[in-house]
Amino acid sequence: MIRPTSCDKHTISVLKLQKRAARVILDANRQANSVTLFNKLNWIPFSEQAKLTKCCIIYKRLQGHVPTYLKSLLKLTSEIHSRQTRYANFNIVRPVVKRQTEGGRTFTVTACQAWNSFPLSVRKLPTIKSFSNSLWKRIFKEQQLLNHFIL
Repeated sequence: MIRPTSCDKHTISVLKLQKRAARVILDANRQANSVTLFNKLNWIPFSEQAKLTKCCIIYKRLQGHVPTYLKSLLKLTSEIHSRQTRYANFNIVRPVVKRQTEGGRTFTVTACQAWNSFPLSVRKLPTIKSFSNSLWKRIFKEQQLLNHFIL
């Protein structure tokens, strides 16, 4: 299921462009199911690609390969409280916001939600390449079950 990103208005435009490009590449008519076309081309929608990129940034944060401003934006559970659980170094603390319109669509909130939604087995993979590939396959597999993209 496609979830909104911080750039909802533009996401819809990019998805429309992606659908059009898929139709042109596969020489499909205007009424062709876009999910089927995306599956043939092994594409995922822009919004899912954005989610994947955010999760890769968090993965790099856990490895310590990001600038200090990102370290302050994305705090580990183990940095917030003193309780050491076995998964404290794999969970990111999501900032508390009252409403979607008051910070609920920011990078920090949406990235934390996306990261914490994936199973621990994916989050614990040893390299960024294996993590990215696993995440892409997971998103693509979920897309196989869709009849149409939900915005």
